[in-house]
Amino acid sequence: MKHVLQHLLLLVIVSLPGTRGTLRAQVSFGQPELINTNWQFSPGDTPGAADPAFDASRWRVLDLPHDWSV
Repeated sequence: MKHVLQHLLLLVIVSLPGTRGTLRAQVSFGQPELINTNWQFSPGDTPGAADPAFDASRWRVLDLPHDWSV
């Protein structure tokens, strides 16, 4: 019975006017940063890829979000 009341209370709160679509996470530090650029992909493990001097020019350039199986 306790769980039913908790779920009912949650449903009432979520369905209140003015709350739908306005709930957002807020960053409390730093500046917003776009992270959708300069991503590259290669299937499998590539030895030495963690090295900043690694040449990944043959890797596929992609945009986020990305699914490796596509």
